[in-house]
Amino acid sequence: MGRAILSRLNERVIVYDTRQDALKGLPVTVAKDNTELVARSHCIILAIKPQAWPPVKQELKAEGKLLISIMAGVPIASLMKTGAKVCRVMPNLALERGEGLIAHCFSTGWTQDEIAYVLKLFMKLGRPLEVDEAALDTITGLSGSGIAYLLAVMRALAEEGEKRGLSAEQTRTILAQTARGAGALLEHNDFSIIEKIASKGGTTEQGLAALKAHGIDAAFRDVMQRTIEKCAALSRDFR
Repeated sequence: MGRAILSRLNERVIVYDTRQDALKGLPVTVAKDNTELVARSHCIILAIKPQAWPPVKQELKAEGKLLISIMAGVPIASLMKTGAKVCRVMPNLALERGEGLIAHCFSTGWTQDEIAYVLKLFMKLGRPLEVDEAALDTITGLSGSGIAYLLAVMRALAEEGEKRGLSAEQTRTILAQTARGAGALLEHNDFSIIEKIASKGGTTEQGLAALKAHGIDAAFRDVMQRTIEKCAALSRDFR
Protein backbone atom coordinates (compact mmCIF):
# COMPACT_ATOMS: atom_id res chain seq x y z
CA MET A 1 0.00 0.00 0.00
CA GLY A 2 2.89 2.37 0.74
CA ARG A 3 4.25 2.05 -2.79
CA ALA A 4 0.76 2.65 -4.21
CA ILE A 5 0.42 5.85 -2.15
CA LEU A 6 3.89 6.97 -3.21
CA SER A 7 2.98 6.53 -6.88
CA ARG A 8 0.21 9.16 -6.54
CA LEU A 9 2.18 11.85 -4.69
CA ASN A 10 4.35 14.47 -6.35
CA GLU A 11 5.63 16.10 -3.16
CA ARG A 12 9.26 15.78 -2.10
CA VAL A 13 9.20 12.49 -0.23
CA ILE A 14 11.58 10.97 2.32
CA VAL A 15 11.16 7.24 2.93
CA TYR A 16 12.46 4.69 5.39
CA ASP A 17 11.98 0.95 4.94
CA THR A 18 13.72 -1.84 6.81
CA ARG A 19 14.10 -3.49 3.39
CA GLN A 20 16.33 -0.84 1.84
CA ASP A 21 16.60 -2.76 -1.44
CA ALA A 22 12.83 -2.29 -1.91
CA LEU A 23 13.45 1.44 -2.40
CA LYS A 24 15.97 1.12 -5.23
CA GLY A 25 14.98 3.07 -8.32
CA LEU A 26 12.24 5.07 -6.60
CA PRO A 27 12.33 8.89 -6.95
CA VAL A 28 12.65 9.45 -3.20
CA THR A 29 15.19 10.45 -0.58
CA VAL A 30 16.00 7.45 1.60
CA ALA A 31 16.40 7.97 5.36
CA LYS A 32 18.80 5.74 7.26
CA ASP A 33 16.27 5.14 10.06
CA ASN A 34 12.98 6.36 11.53
CA THR A 35 14.75 8.96 13.66
CA GLU A 36 16.15 10.69 10.58
CA LEU A 37 12.81 10.37 8.80
CA VAL A 38 10.96 12.14 11.61
CA ALA A 39 13.60 14.84 11.96
CA ARG A 40 13.38 15.72 8.26
CA SER A 41 9.58 15.55 7.87
CA HIS A 42 6.58 17.60 8.96
CA CYS A 43 4.00 15.03 7.78
CA ILE A 44 4.64 11.30 8.21
CA ILE A 45 2.65 8.53 6.51
CA LEU A 46 2.86 5.33 8.49
CA ALA A 47 2.30 2.64 5.83
CA ILE A 48 3.18 -0.50 7.78
CA LYS A 49 1.41 -3.64 8.98
CA PRO A 50 -0.10 -3.45 12.49
CA GLN A 51 2.26 -6.20 13.62
CA ALA A 52 5.21 -3.88 12.91
CA TRP A 53 3.82 -1.13 15.15
CA PRO A 54 5.29 -2.08 18.58
CA PRO A 55 8.98 -1.71 17.59
CA VAL A 56 8.29 1.34 15.39
CA LYS A 57 6.41 3.01 18.27
CA GLN A 58 9.56 2.90 20.37
CA GLU A 59 11.51 4.83 17.70
CA LEU A 60 8.87 7.31 16.59
CA LYS A 61 9.26 10.50 18.63
CA ALA A 62 7.15 12.88 16.57
CA GLU A 63 6.15 15.70 18.91
CA GLY A 64 4.03 18.24 17.02
CA LYS A 65 4.35 16.42 13.68
CA LEU A 66 1.43 15.30 11.50
CA LEU A 67 1.11 11.51 11.51
CA ILE A 68 -1.13 9.67 9.02
CA SER A 69 -1.58 5.98 9.80
CA ILE A 70 -3.13 3.41 7.45
CA MET A 71 -2.80 0.55 9.97
CA ALA A 72 -5.97 -1.43 10.61
CA GLY A 73 -6.90 -1.77 14.26
CA VAL A 74 -4.27 0.53 15.80
CA PRO A 75 -6.28 3.26 17.58
CA ILE A 76 -5.61 6.98 17.64
CA ALA A 77 -4.90 6.81 21.39
CA SER A 78 -1.95 4.49 20.76
CA LEU A 79 -0.65 6.56 17.84
CA MET A 80 -0.81 9.78 19.88
CA LYS A 81 1.77 8.36 22.30
CA THR A 82 4.33 9.43 19.67
CA GLY A 83 3.46 13.06 20.48
CA ALA A 84 2.08 13.63 16.98
CA LYS A 85 -1.24 14.97 15.76
CA VAL A 86 -2.83 11.85 14.29
CA CYS A 87 -5.02 11.15 11.29
CA ARG A 88 -6.09 7.53 11.16
CA VAL A 89 -7.02 6.31 7.67
CA MET A 90 -8.65 3.25 6.15
CA PRO A 91 -7.91 3.34 2.41
CA ASN A 92 -8.19 0.64 -0.22
CA LEU A 93 -5.84 -0.36 -3.01
CA ALA A 94 -7.89 1.44 -5.68
CA LEU A 95 -5.98 4.54 -4.55
CA GLU A 96 -3.17 3.46 -6.89
CA ARG A 97 -5.57 4.44 -9.72
CA GLY A 98 -6.75 7.57 -7.90
CA GLU A 99 -10.06 5.81 -7.14
CA GLY A 100 -9.64 4.83 -3.49
CA LEU A 101 -12.05 5.52 -0.67
CA ILE A 102 -10.02 7.37 1.96
CA ALA A 103 -12.03 7.02 5.18
CA HIS A 104 -10.32 9.03 7.90
CA CYS A 105 -10.63 10.61 11.33
CA PHE A 106 -8.51 13.19 13.16
CA SER A 107 -7.23 13.42 16.70
CA THR A 108 -7.50 16.69 18.59
CA GLY A 109 -5.08 19.55 18.01
CA TRP A 110 -5.19 19.95 14.23
CA THR A 111 -5.39 23.43 12.71
CA GLN A 112 -7.63 24.10 9.72
CA ASP A 113 -4.55 24.63 7.53
CA GLU A 114 -3.12 21.26 8.58
CA ILE A 115 -6.41 19.51 7.85
CA ALA A 116 -6.60 21.22 4.44
CA TYR A 117 -3.05 20.07 3.65
CA VAL A 118 -3.85 16.43 4.45
CA LEU A 119 -7.16 16.49 2.56
CA LYS A 120 -5.29 17.80 -0.49
CA LEU A 121 -3.05 14.73 -0.29
CA PHE A 122 -6.08 12.45 0.06
CA MET A 123 -7.72 13.97 -3.03
CA LYS A 124 -4.80 12.63 -5.07
CA LEU A 125 -5.65 9.12 -3.88
CA GLY A 126 -9.43 9.14 -4.36
CA ARG A 127 -12.46 10.28 -2.39
CA PRO A 128 -11.92 11.40 1.22
CA LEU A 129 -14.66 10.56 3.72
CA GLU A 130 -14.40 11.80 7.32
CA VAL A 131 -15.95 9.42 9.85
CA ASP A 132 -15.90 8.67 13.57
CA GLU A 133 -13.06 6.38 14.59
CA ALA A 134 -15.58 3.78 15.80
CA ALA A 135 -16.76 3.35 12.19
CA LEU A 136 -13.35 2.38 10.79
CA ASP A 137 -13.63 -1.34 11.60
CA THR A 138 -16.90 -1.57 9.68
CA ILE A 139 -15.41 0.43 6.80
CA THR A 140 -12.50 -2.02 6.73
CA GLY A 141 -15.04 -4.73 5.88
CA LEU A 142 -16.94 -2.61 3.37
CA SER A 143 -14.02 -0.93 1.62
CA GLY A 144 -10.49 -1.55 2.90
CA SER A 145 -10.87 -5.32 2.66
CA GLY A 146 -14.23 -5.08 0.89
CA ILE A 147 -12.63 -4.28 -2.44
CA ALA A 148 -11.04 -7.76 -2.38
CA TYR A 149 -14.40 -9.34 -1.56
CA LEU A 150 -16.03 -7.64 -4.55
CA LEU A 151 -13.13 -8.71 -6.77
CA ALA A 152 -13.56 -12.28 -5.53
CA VAL A 153 -17.19 -12.19 -6.72
CA MET A 154 -16.04 -10.78 -10.05
CA ARG A 155 -13.38 -13.50 -10.36
CA ALA A 156 -16.05 -16.19 -9.92
CA LEU A 157 -18.12 -14.56 -12.69
CA ALA A 158 -15.02 -14.25 -14.88
CA GLU A 159 -14.27 -17.96 -14.53
CA GLU A 160 -17.79 -18.77 -15.71
CA GLY A 161 -17.45 -16.35 -18.63
CA GLU A 162 -14.19 -17.98 -19.72
CA LYS A 163 -15.71 -21.47 -19.48
CA ARG A 164 -18.34 -20.25 -21.94
CA GLY A 165 -15.89 -19.00 -24.55
CA LEU A 166 -14.88 -15.46 -23.59
CA SER A 167 -11.20 -14.58 -23.29
CA ALA A 168 -9.69 -13.49 -19.97
CA GLU A 169 -9.21 -9.98 -21.40
CA GLN A 170 -12.84 -9.80 -22.51
CA THR A 171 -14.17 -10.91 -19.13
CA ARG A 172 -12.00 -8.35 -17.29
CA THR A 173 -13.19 -5.56 -19.61
CA ILE A 174 -16.84 -6.57 -19.24
CA LEU A 175 -16.70 -6.92 -15.46
CA ALA A 176 -14.66 -3.74 -14.90
CA GLN A 177 -17.18 -1.71 -16.90
CA THR A 178 -20.10 -3.46 -15.20
CA ALA A 179 -18.62 -2.61 -11.79
CA ARG A 180 -18.19 1.03 -12.82
CA GLY A 181 -21.80 1.07 -13.99
CA ALA A 182 -23.03 -0.52 -10.76
CA GLY A 183 -21.16 2.11 -8.77
CA ALA A 184 -22.67 4.91 -10.86
CA LEU A 185 -26.16 3.51 -10.30
CA LEU A 186 -25.58 3.22 -6.56
CA GLU A 187 -24.45 6.86 -6.37
CA HIS A 188 -27.96 7.91 -7.43
CA ASN A 189 -30.22 5.09 -6.16
CA ASP A 190 -30.76 2.87 -3.15
CA PHE A 191 -30.63 -0.92 -3.41
CA SER A 192 -34.21 -1.12 -4.67
CA ILE A 193 -32.57 -0.61 -8.07
CA ILE A 194 -31.92 -4.38 -7.98
CA GLU A 195 -35.66 -5.05 -8.26
CA LYS A 196 -35.89 -2.67 -11.21
CA ILE A 197 -33.17 -4.62 -13.02
CA ALA A 198 -34.71 -8.00 -12.15
CA SER A 199 -37.85 -8.03 -14.28
CA LYS A 200 -40.49 -10.64 -13.43
CA GLY A 201 -39.66 -14.03 -14.91
CA GLY A 202 -36.40 -12.78 -16.45
CA THR A 203 -32.77 -13.86 -16.41
CA THR A 204 -31.71 -11.60 -13.53
CA GLU A 205 -34.50 -12.94 -11.32
CA GLN A 206 -33.25 -16.48 -11.94
CA GLY A 207 -29.67 -15.54 -11.10
CA LEU A 208 -30.67 -13.72 -7.91
CA ALA A 209 -32.69 -16.78 -6.85
CA ALA A 210 -29.53 -18.87 -7.20
CA LEU A 211 -27.57 -16.42 -5.04
CA LYS A 212 -30.27 -16.56 -2.39
CA ALA A 213 -30.36 -20.36 -2.50
CA HIS A 214 -26.61 -20.48 -1.90
CA GLY A 215 -26.87 -18.10 1.06
CA ILE A 216 -25.15 -14.97 -0.23
CA ASP A 217 -26.54 -12.79 2.58
CA ALA A 218 -25.33 -15.18 5.28
CA ALA A 219 -21.94 -15.48 3.59
CA PHE A 220 -21.39 -11.73 3.59
CA ARG A 221 -22.63 -11.39 7.17
CA ASP A 222 -19.87 -13.84 8.09
CA VAL A 223 -17.35 -11.94 5.95
CA MET A 224 -18.14 -8.70 7.78
CA GLN A 225 -18.17 -10.34 11.20
CA ARG A 226 -14.78 -11.97 10.73
CA THR A 227 -13.21 -8.79 9.37
CA ILE A 228 -14.53 -6.65 12.23
CA GLU A 229 -13.50 -9.22 14.84
CA LYS A 230 -9.95 -9.19 13.46
CA CYS A 231 -9.88 -5.38 13.64
CA ALA A 232 -11.10 -5.53 17.25
CA ALA A 233 -8.40 -8.07 18.13
CA LEU A 234 -5.72 -5.80 16.65
CA SER A 235 -7.09 -2.86 18.65
CA ARG A 236 -6.80 -4.88 21.87
CA ASP A 237 -3.26 -5.95 21.00
CA PHE A 238 -1.98 -2.49 20.04
CA ARG A 239 -3.57 -0.10 22.53
